[in-house]
Amino acid sequence: MQRLFIFCLLKFMLFGFSCTASDSSSRETSSLDNYEQAIWNIRGFDEDLNEYSSGGTGFFVGPNQLITNLHVISSILNGAPDHIVLLQEGSPSVLKVNKVLAASVMYDLVLLETEEEVANYLSLREKETLEPDENLFILGYPGGIFEKIRKIGRIFYENDKKYTFHIYRFDISGASGSPVLDEQGQVVGVVFRSKQQESSAIKINHLREFIRGNIGTDCSKHSFNAKNCLTKEKEHLKELAEEGSMYAQETLAIRYHEGRERYNLDCLEKECVMETDKKDIQRFTDCLEERDLDCVIETGKKAMQWFKKAAEQGLASAQHELAGMYGSGWVSWQEGGIQRDENKAIYWTETAAEQGYAEAQFSLAHHYLYDWEEKDVNNIPTVVSEISSSAEDVSKAIHLYEIAAEQGYIPSQTRLACIYYYGVGVQKDLNKASQWSEKAKELNNDWDYVSGCHESWSLDSPPSPLDPPDPLPKK
Repeated sequence: MQRLFIFCLLKFMLFGFSCTASDSSSRETSSLDNYEQAIWNIRGFDEDLNEYSSGGTGFFVGPNQLITNLHVISSILNGAPDHIVLLQEGSPSVLKVNKVLAASVMYDLVLLETEEEVANYLSLREKETLEPDENLFILGYPGGIFEKIRKIGRIFYENDKKYTFHIYRFDISGASGSPVLDEQGQVVGVVFRSKQQESSAIKINHLREFIRGNIGTDCSKHSFNAKNCLTKEKEHLKELAEEGSMYAQETLAIRYHEGRERYNLDCLEKECVMETDKKDIQRFTDCLEERDLDCVIETGKKAMQWFKKAAEQGLASAQHELAGMYGSGWVSWQEGGIQRDENKAIYWTETAAEQGYAEAQFSLAHHYLYDWEEKDVNNIPTVVSEISSSAEDVSKAIHLYEIAAEQGYIPSQTRLACIYYYGVGVQKDLNKASQWSEKAKELNNDWDYVSGCHESWSLDSPPSPLDPPDPLPKK
């Protein structure tokens, strides 16, 4: 009871609400009027410090069953909290997570059980396919604050596992685990990875199979000792990758590339965990930073190894990631790092672009336009005179921009608006510039992308349509 009081007091300080028990009369939520009540903010709670950690978003799919991303829970558990709790803006309730029921590393999903039941939970849409112009939106807690992200751009990449779309929000951190909803408030996907104005979501068919127990690891027997279950699921992911699943291979590569595996490497675990009390976050972090060099190199090499395996099986997103690592010579500035290989970088970018991967087409077009050199092109009038590519390469670049733009890839749409506005390699055409600007403005009606061609955009504004992608070497 005392712990509940502490939870509620902090809840009052965060959101300004008192604490009462939740309504136990559960019902499935499908109306747009009340679906928000099924979405919660997930955080860790430290009783000694009387404070919450940062976290993510989750949503109920049953009276006491909640879905979120596995990486959200893993991040919370790394802080060794006493409890995982759920908060909700506009609700007096503070819910405590009782156990982890199931986990899937490959699909970045986890199913949690709460001690109390809730009154509202979301339904999963039966129809798995999405219409090209279907209105979708995200609902979650970016930055710990409840927000509806109603503007979702056209899906510009899709494979069997996920679909990727644009969102009008510069920073969506904290929205991991958010549901992607249709106009009826039914779940069509789960957000699991975002960067700048792009998000990727796990498809609804995988979420449904995960809830049914056909995907991932059953954690119910582990009670709240979730780390044992997550360790088992990580081992299962590696088994799938070794057996040849290109999606498991890509997932494993991403985890290494983004550093999520390095906390389990011997070079850190045997030294930092032994030397420090992991609850002393500052000392533990300092230890990690001191011993980080070898682990960065090791994880980089493992990431490249698994990206390559998935790329060789034809997975376009993995091909583009691999190209970026070859092109930048990832950590090659450090002794023992990965060496830059311009031929392989170009090859894998072209391979992904030929498969219709819009982001690779955009990267390839940019480097055709600037003769494979990096350019600071926040201000296009300054660099138009610096274009050193041949007329043939400029033509190829514009063609690639147009292909990606037609798929709904907004960076290509904004780039074309500027190209036609200034007549870069083409005859100046203000009508076409305006047309492409209007296409891009479908996601953000308040922004004039043509005028943005000659402005320095701040972090509060959309990123420049001419920001260069990851570097590729000279041709």
